[in-house]
Order: sequence, then C-alpha cells, then structure tokens
Amino acid sequence: MTHLTGLVPLLDKGTSERMMSVEITPLKAPTHPGALKLVSYVEEKRANNDWPRRRNLPDKALASIMPNIFMLAPADPDGADWRFRLVGQEIVDRLGFDPTGSLISTLFAPEEALRHAKEYRDVIAGTRDSISRCVFRGIDRDFLTMEIIHVPMLGADGETFWILGGMFFRT
Repeated sequence: MTHLTGLVPLLDKGTSERMMSVEITPLKAPTHPGALKLVSYVEEKRANNDWPRRRNLPDKALASIMPNIFMLAPADPDGADWRFRLVGQEIVDRLGFDPTGSLISTLFAPEEALRHAKEYRDVIAGTRDSISRCVFRGIDRDFLTMEIIHVPMLGADGETFWILGGMFFRT
C-alpha cells in the first residue's frame, strides 16, 4: 500500500518554512545494496542473541554505509516523540539540511509525527522492522527516491531501545 504523507514543514536555515511531501511504499525486503548490508548486520546480531548498540557504532562492518545511517532516540518515556541523535553525511547532503538534534514533532506535520512515532514504537517492541521505498517531493528535492530501514538498537544507556535507520538513495 502506497500513501502520501502530506505536507511536512522543514526550517530553511532557521528563517522560513518550506514544505515537502513524502510518498511511502512498504517493502517486504530491502533491494538496495546498502539496505541489504544493514539488514544483514542486524540479522547477524540477532542470530547471536544481541542487538546493535550505540556504544559499538560506528562499526567497521558498517563503514561503507555509515554516511547513510541515522539514529532516533525516544524523547519521552512513552515514545510519543523522537529525536534524531545521529544523521550521516550522505543524508544531510541529499536532504539539504541536518536534522541532528531535532524532534520529529518539529519536522513533520502533527499527524505525521504521530504516525512515525507509532511506527518507531512498533519497531522497538519487536512487532516488525520497517522497510520502505520513499519519494520526497518539494524543498528542491523533487523525486528524491530512497529505501529507508528502521530496526531496533540499544541506546547510549545500554537499556533503552532506539531506532537504527538507514536511508539509501537511488540515483
């Protein structure tokens, strides 16, 4: 099922608001080589009854895709809002801004922030990993196409689950 997320406000150098929309299509499995590498890394950890951990990243096994990696931490105990804790340089370059430190509630329209927060809670609860193809429109990034992966990881405290994500662009 494909859906258009609607308008998403983004700050343009802190002075004016621009809008973008994101079309999301869930995938059963990744197809991009970088996405496959991230999923393989996570599956190897799970096979050893382990999780990716913030304290172990960056990891040499992921060196080639670190510019495409991002991390989200819950900003409150209920996971109603999430903060970008790390955003790789390829993502920053492609999107044209750096969301590191930003809350999803400040980047997305309210209903979209709620939908994303629910998805992240489902991922860390072990309900599912999230793999999707996304197409951005707007903010001078029309038709920017990528695969996005969200999987659980252990955060900086070694106890709280975060989201380890990858954003892998199609040229």
